Amino acid sequence: MAYIFNVLAAIWVIGTLILAGLHLNDIRRILNNLVPGAPFAGELLSWKLPQRGRITKMDPEFLNEAGRTYLAKAVRHERITIVWMFGGFFLVSSLHYYLNR
Repeated sequence: MAYIFNVLAAIWVIGTLILAGLHLNDIRRILNNLVPGAPFAGELLSWKLPQRGRITKMDPEFLNEAGRTYLAKAVRHERITIVWMFGGFFLVSSLHYYLNR
């Protein structure tokens, strides 16, 4: 039974790493599609923004059309990542609790 826990934990970690890489790629694609008059990316993602500089809270007016579509995809990927993190954590922790009773 411990093998099931190890396999699920490994799948969860690998999935988290894949989603983190996807999120980094989204950030790169968004910042490559800023309009010419947009402020520097460091000012867009400063600590003044809500949620401590999350890329999905960026104002779409600083992006061109392709950047806006990438921003919409980044929001969707961020939601998937949050669900994956919490759902996987509760699944793995409850299985760990069940196996160690």
